[in-house]
Amino acid sequence: MRIGDLFHVVHVVDDLPAAEAWYDRVFQPTYMFRRHDSPLDRRTASLVLIADLPAEPMTPHPGPEGEAGTIGRFHRRFGQRLHSLAYYCDSVTEGFERFRSLGVRVTGDGGARLTEAPERGGIYTHPRDSFGLIELMEPRVGGSGGAPIGDSLGECYDPRLLGTHDPGRWADLPLGIRRTAFLTVLVDDLDRALQVYEVGLDAVPFHECDAPRSVDLLVGASSVVRLAVPEPGSIEAESMARDGAMIWSVSFEVRDVDAAREFLASVGVRTTEHDGGLSISAADAAGARYELVGAPAPGDPRG
Repeated sequence: MRIGDLFHVVHVVDDLPAAEAWYDRVFQPTYMFRRHDSPLDRRTASLVLIADLPAEPMTPHPGPEGEAGTIGRFHRRFGQRLHSLAYYCDSVTEGFERFRSLGVRVTGDGGARLTEAPERGGIYTHPRDSFGLIELMEPRVGGSGGAPIGDSLGECYDPRLLGTHDPGRWADLPLGIRRTAFLTVLVDDLDRALQVYEVGLDAVPFHECDAPRSVDLLVGASSVVRLAVPEPGSIEAESMARDGAMIWSVSFEVRDVDAAREFLASVGVRTTEHDGGLSISAADAAGARYELVGAPAPGDPRG
């Protein structure tokens, strides 16, 4: 099985139009689709591209029906925050078998438990088995290759796979985003997390840090994931104790951290400084945690 590009990072929000307005103001994204309703998943979502990052803000349908769906249950328990990672792959059948070999429970669309491998479409790991939910999607355009086609979405909507996307234009926008530096996933068992990523996603470790303890991995050809064990007493440790292991943040590599700080202040977005970069206030970002750094992860094999 070959793992492709990052398909999306889901961001669960209270108010989708308000979240779209925030993304527009801060990131000037390209929309792959806008306010798509899924009766099966009982949610409404938009899918945006920010340089090389596909982000999917989504909100559950209103009322008891929406609250009973997978996104509604997540939203009721955790509120607004980053939710999950999804990758393209060339065989969801093999992906299913790999995760099952690790003892990871796997579901299909709508959260139905899978007992045998599907032939196409998407699969989803149980978040408690895989340090947050991981989705694999087998892409297709007209039945072979490209972006996934939902029954109501029709033609391929991912300009990256059509060859029409220019991630370089974000470097010339006010934030000066070069690319996604890494995605941080909080874990409480680093050895087990490495097994899940290395076996399930063919991830390749390339850098390890002892304090705080973390490992950076290349997933597919273009995505870096940082598996991080929170330091005791940190907000990350408090979050994991409360919510469990899952995706924590997205870090962008930018041309100029100081210029990015000035732009964010000009649009009313608060930031705090950390070693080598900035953290955007989650309260200003509909609960999502976005960071801006001036350099890639040490030893980043993407060059």
